[in-house]
Amino acid sequence: MKRVLFSIAVLLACLSAQAQSFDYLTFRAADGTERSMSIDGLRITFADGQMLAVNNSESFSTSLAGLSQMFFTETPTAIKGVAAEAVHLSFDGALLRVNAPQGRKVCIYGADGRLVSQHVKQADGMEQMPLTLLRGVYIVNVNGVTTKLTVR
Repeated sequence: MKRVLFSIAVLLACLSAQAQSFDYLTFRAADGTERSMSIDGLRITFADGQMLAVNNSESFSTSLAGLSQMFFTETPTAIKGVAAEAVHLSFDGALLRVNAPQGRKVCIYGADGRLVSQHVKQADGMEQMPLTLLRGVYIVNVNGVTTKLTVR
């Protein structure tokens, strides 16, 4: 009798289980930048230390050494790292260090899209901004170039 009840319980669990639906594969680089591609017709090949992903509408290539993670998502992401105009950011828990040209606007947004902090660079080179941020993910925009900032 116990076997019959156990078998029925397993059968009901299997019938009620639902698979999640993911439409995109996201590639995360070692520098934190991400690129998503639709999984419709997606083909991935590896050769000579490189990965090539091709789907019905686009292609993406990266070195395997620079690839940190691949994961499926329901929505695409394409937040690029701050690289244009020699803009560099670092955060140590209390200070955001921004290395960018003078006059560049630095905006920090919460994951919900609200503006957390705003600052205009007063001089060329490295400038330190004291910040009190709670743990979470923030979006930093420096003169139109966007990157993610994770506070742990």
